[in-house]
Amino acid sequence: MAIDNPNDNELIIDVPGDNTTVSFEGTDYTTNEGGDLLNTDGSVFKTKADLEALPPADPPADPPADTTIEIDNIQYELDADGNAVKDGKVFKTKDEISVLVDTSTDEQVDIDGTLYTMKEGNALDADGKIFKTADELKAMTLIADEDTTGFDITKIGEATGLTINDENGKPVQYDKGEVGAASYVKDVFTTGKNQGIAAGREEIYSINPLIKSFVEHVKLNGSAEGFNQSVAYSTLKLDDNNEDQLISVIRAARKSKGDNEAEISQYVSWSKSANQLKDTAKASLDFLKSQESVESKKRSDDLAVKEQREQQEYTETVTAVSNIINTGKIVLDNNTEFIIPKILKVPTNDGKIIDIDSSNLVDYVTTIREYNVDGVKQNMTAYEAKKLYAERNQSVSDKIINAIQLLTGVKSDTLLKRTVNSQTAKTIRKFASKTSKHINTQNNKTSHNKGGIIFED
Repeated sequence: MAIDNPNDNELIIDVPGDNTTVSFEGTDYTTNEGGDLLNTDGSVFKTKADLEALPPADPPADPPADTTIEIDNIQYELDADGNAVKDGKVFKTKDEISVLVDTSTDEQVDIDGTLYTMKEGNALDADGKIFKTADELKAMTLIADEDTTGFDITKIGEATGLTINDENGKPVQYDKGEVGAASYVKDVFTTGKNQGIAAGREEIYSINPLIKSFVEHVKLNGSAEGFNQSVAYSTLKLDDNNEDQLISVIRAARKSKGDNEAEISQYVSWSKSANQLKDTAKASLDFLKSQESVESKKRSDDLAVKEQREQQEYTETVTAVSNIINTGKIVLDNNTEFIIPKILKVPTNDGKIIDIDSSNLVDYVTTIREYNVDGVKQNMTAYEAKKLYAERNQSVSDKIINAIQLLTGVKSDTLLKRTVNSQTAKTIRKFASKTSKHINTQNNKTSHNKGGIIFED
C-alpha cells in the first residue's frame, strides 16, 4: 500500500503492519513489523529509531504576498513595507490596512486610475472586452515592482531639510522607488516655487507698502475702483527743507480727521506763522502712519476672512459634488432620477472618443484653472470654460431660448411642454375649422361639432 507524502523530507512513521510502502527522500521503501525501512534485498536501510531522530520537516512555504490592495473601490500598490501607495505617496500604512475589512467580492485591477474586472488573468473593460491580456499585465507588474525598489525619500528629506507637509502640517510619506522620487521632486519644485513667489512678494511689499494696499483692495473689492491712497506714509521720510512736502502731509492728516478746505488752509497758515510747520508735519505724519496701520490691518483681516470663507465654500462644493457622483444618481424636481454613467464617452479634438471615469467630474466641475479669454487671463473651472465656449458658439435661436429662460425663470422642460401644448392647440383649431357649422339659436353662439368635441367661438 503506497502512501502519498506531501513533502519528500517528511516521513509518516507510525504506520501499522508489515510490508507497508513508505516514500522517503523520493524513494519507496517497505517496512517490517518494527517500523524499520528495508532495502530491496531485505536489509535495514533506516531503523525506526533513526527515523524518529530526524529533524522535523520544514513547513510549507507561504504563498506569495499580494502586490496590490483595493480600498474603497480604488486599487493601491503595496510597497516593500506593506504600505498602500498611490503615485509614490503612502495612502495607508501597514498598521492602518490591518484594521480595514475587505468586503470586495469581484477581483479587479487598477490601471491608470480605472478599475477593470479580472477574468482568466485578463483585464476586461466595461463592455467585457479584453483591455489588457495576462501577459501584458505581468509585464506591467514587473515594471511596477522595479519602481518600488530604490532609495528612501524620507531620509533624503531629512538630510536636505526639504520636508513636504500635507494640509494638516504632517510630513507626506513617499514610496521608496522611482515613482515616489518623481512625486517628491515635483512637490519640492512646486513648494519652492510658491515659497519663492511669496518671499519675492513680501520683499516688494516691504519696499513699497502701497503696492500691498492696492493688491489687498483689489482682492477685496474685485477692482481698483475706490482706491485713492497715493502715498505710503509708513516709509515716508520728512525733508525739513521741503516746505511743500511738509504742508502736503499736514493737509492729508487734517483731511483724514474731517476738516474742510477752509479749516485746513487756516491750520497750515497758523503753523507757518507760529514757526511750527516742521513739528506739525511730524505729528501729522505720525497720525497718518497710525491710521495707515489700522486700515492695513483691517484690510488684511477682511481679506483673510474672505479667503477663509471662499475656501470653505470651495470645500463644501467639492464635498457636495463628490457625494452626488459617489451615489451615482441625481434626484430631479419631478422626483425622477438621473443616473450618472460610470464611464463617460468624451470626444477629443482629433475626432476620437475616449472613456473617462465619472469620478473625473469632481475635478472638472470644481478645480480652478487659468484660461486666456480674449487675451485676458481669467480663473475658472474647466466646466465654466467649456460652458462659456458653448454659449459663444450657440445659434441665434438657442440664444433666444436661453434669454427667455433667464428672463422668465422657466426651466427648459417646462418651456418644451408649453411649446408642445401650443402646437397641439394649433392642430386642433386647424382641424376644427374644416368641420361644418351649426347655428345654436338659443344662445346665439356658433358651435363646431366633431367627434363629440365642442369648440366655442
